Amino acid sequence: MKRQQGFTLIELLIAIAIIGLLLAVAVPSWQSFMIKAKRSEAKVMLTEVANEQMRYFTENNRFASTMFLLGYNASPQKTENGNYRVGIQQTTPSSFVLVAIPESGTSQAKDTECNRLTLTSSGVKGITGTGTAADCW
Repeated sequence: MKRQQGFTLIELLIAIAIIGLLLAVAVPSWQSFMIKAKRSEAKVMLTEVANEQMRYFTENNRFASTMFLLGYNASPQKTENGNYRVGIQQTTPSSFVLVAIPESGTSQAKDTECNRLTLTSSGVKGITGTGTAADCW
């Protein structure tokens, strides 16, 4: 009598269960990694706008009150990949606060750890989420 080759139903179910467990662990970690990676988009844009503010200050002896004065065509301005909107939250002639707001409908809108990123004229970096500014920046 010849023995049949192949997998049993139990072996297949065990393999599927192991794959399911691996995915249950891997997918949330991957999503968290992607959110952190996309956060750099906001940091770059905030730094760029802060540099433009400093340039504007040297020419006009005050900080700009709108993104249009800094040469941007929208206020707030979307980041390169559209995950954040960056704008001027508050301004006085001698100080400013910039904010990066996650765009609704993107994965960044689910970023409860950092949520909104802020940058002031004195270089103070802040957030509005549940995490710490040191972790988010």
